[in-house]
Amino acid sequence: EEFTLQDVSDVGSVSIGSIYLRFQSKDRLLHAVIARELSEVIAAEEALVADLLADKNDLRNFLERFINGYSAHLAEHARMLRTIMQRASVDPAVSGPGKETARRSYALMIDAMMNFRDEIAGDAPREKADAAVRIIFATIGRQYGLGATAESGDPEMWPIMQKELAKMAYAYLSHAD
Repeated sequence: EEFTLQDVSDVGSVSIGSIYLRFQSKDRLLHAVIARELSEVIAAEEALVADLLADKNDLRNFLERFINGYSAHLAEHARMLRTIMQRASVDPAVSGPGKETARRSYALMIDAMMNFRDEIAGDAPREKADAAVRIIFATIGRQYGLGATAESGDPEMWPIMQKELAKMAYAYLSHAD
């Protein structure tokens, strides 16, 4: 909120006129930056999942590698994602794309887990995968201040929690209802 398009012009060494040729306002510039970041986030998630599935072993191994990789991914993007989430709370032009990106992210992760459906016990493997994905995201998101305060994470405890989260998700998914 505190920057101006003149600040962008100065930092970017471009004329203010060239900025106004592309963006009618600061809000439009912010929306473009947010759209680009959300595209990069989902593309990185797709690449992560593709890499993990290419080297597929079993559900337990996938979960451990997925949680480690997804944790690193969210850590890399946490600062911008926090900013986007804050902006989304007051700007419908950010809220809609943000929710759509989250929906795509959840679907991507659930579909990845469904590659191991034979290892997911019970009559509703997709519903169990959905619940596990939401718990995994909530846990990792809290570590990086997504939806909570940035101070909520504990860097010393996090390596232990990552391992335990993978074990918990596997136990839940492989346990018969």
